Amino acid sequence: MIDLIAMRPSEWKDMPDRLSSESFRVELGNALSRFLRSSRNDGGSGADEIYMTGVRLTQAGVWNYFSAKQAADLLKLADTGVSSAFLDATPDDIRLDIQEELNSLEPRRAKRRGRITGRFGVELKRLTGRSLVKQGTKPKRAKKA
Repeated sequence: MIDLIAMRPSEWKDMPDRLSSESFRVELGNALSRFLRSSRNDGGSGADEIYMTGVRLTQAGVWNYFSAKQAADLLKLADTGVSSAFLDATPDDIRLDIQEELNSLEPRRAKRRGRITGRFGVELKRLTGRSLVKQGTKPKRAKKA
């Protein structure tokens, strides 16, 4: 079992060679899932730990073996702050692909958590009975009497 927090520098150094093994990638995916679900972005050492784990995984070349969809499936289970700190450590092109995948999952996350997001106004609809205007459209004005 891989523990991303307790890994020694020599293990991180050997990771690129081990990534060619399917069983190692499955084990690494499970370890990353456990890490993301158990981590908390406290704005201090927790955030640094999340960010540096992302940096080390990027340096090891993990993103050559994990697709954006696989990464999004792992990140969707994590707290939003954890996902954000982790994604800050990924290269820009990969981050955009992962965020696009996460955005496709956002309706379920927003509804489950009841938060107002950039695209969905679940809480606003509950409070006012009206939903937000769709992005890119203008609200219709009431006709003057």
